[in-house]
Order: sequence, then structure tokens, then C-alpha cells
Amino acid sequence: MDAALTFLKRNPQQIDLLILDIMMPAGRAFKDEDTQDGLRTGFHFYERARVMAPHLPIIMFTNFPNERIMEQYRRENCFIFRKVDYLPYELVEQVQAILAAARPNTTPGEER
Repeated sequence: MDAALTFLKRNPQQIDLLILDIMMPAGRAFKDEDTQDGLRTGFHFYERARVMAPHLPIIMFTNFPNERIMEQYRRENCFIFRKVDYLPYELVEQVQAILAAARPNTTPGEER
């Protein structure tokens, strides 16, 4: 958690996509936040990531059941996927589609 946040802060231009879970350990970065013992750390990480990289595509990959709360995170470049709805290859397909949309001038498999 802490290493990921530090890397994002120092290298936002090197990251094409961020995948978060809602439930993550708080680490040192969020020790003073109300994460409800890690049950909501992903929300806090999301908010910090948005400040550092406002246009970065972010996937919230979770089993968090509260649709009302999740709906507020469905905004431009934020995608909500429930783990129970996606097999691993389906998540890969979603990631590929999101990355392709973020880089419209490339073809699949082409390096940027």
C-alpha cells in the first residue's frame, strides 16, 4: 500500500491504469484515516490517486456490496467491477479495452 502510493506520487506518468480493491490494509499512509480497519482503504487511495493523476483510468475491483456508495465512484475513468462477476480472463479483457480506449492511436499489442 505505502509503496504503491509513493510510486504513484513520484511517477504518475509511468502508470497507465490503476487497479484498487476497496478492502486493503491501511498501511502508514492511511493510519490516521477512518478506513474501518481496512474495509474502506481503497476509497481513500482512490481520492489521493485522483489528486495526483486526475485522468488516470482506475478500476475498483471489489466485492463491496453497497451499490449506492459505489455509484459515486462511477465517473470518468473510474470503472467498478465486482469480483464475483468476472473470471480472470474477463478482467484482462476489460483492462485491455480500457487501455485501448485510453490510447486510441495504437493497435492491440503495439507498444507506446
